[in-house]
Amino acid sequence: MSNSVSAKVYPNPANNSFFVKIYYDGEGDYALSVRDLFGKEVINDKYKGSDLPEFEVNTNDLKNGIYFLVVSIMDNKLKGTYRVVILK
Repeated sequence: MSNSVSAKVYPNPANNSFFVKIYYDGEGDYALSVRDLFGKEVINDKYKGSDLPEFEVNTNDLKNGIYFLVVSIMDNKLKGTYRVVILK
């Protein structure tokens, strides 16, 4: 089992949505959490494990600004954090 997770977030800056492609060679379910600069969770989605883990995150309800995407695998055993800019 791999002990690290990485992801590509695009487009960044994003407008009404962005995509997350996760690179992880193990198995497990995924959780995506988007947090604002104050740490408040504004989006929380969970996905079942997939061979091609690529997800679209809808940002229509978010204001312009900087956010942090936290990708978690296997009930928070592996995490990666990525900066996302919303610019509408």
